[in-house]
Amino acid sequence: MSPELEQLLNIREALNEAVKSQRRLDKCHASFIERTNRDGFTRAQTTSYNANASHHSSALKSDIEVLKKAFATAFPS
Repeated sequence: MSPELEQLLNIREALNEAVKSQRRLDKCHASFIERTNRDGFTRAQTTSYNANASHHSSALKSDIEVLKKAFATAFPS
């Protein structure tokens, strides 16, 4: 496998992971909104949402950093 192809595959994998993380975060937000509209606010739901949203946000940030590094490796300026 050529180095160029390997770098592009690394970019694709990093992008796929970032997309998955973004979808998880979006689903977390949508689920919280749906539950609060249906059941109202509770301390437990809000605490769980904050923890989950923070976790997913951190994962997304990490995935974006990996993507940036993979892109910079493949396309140095």
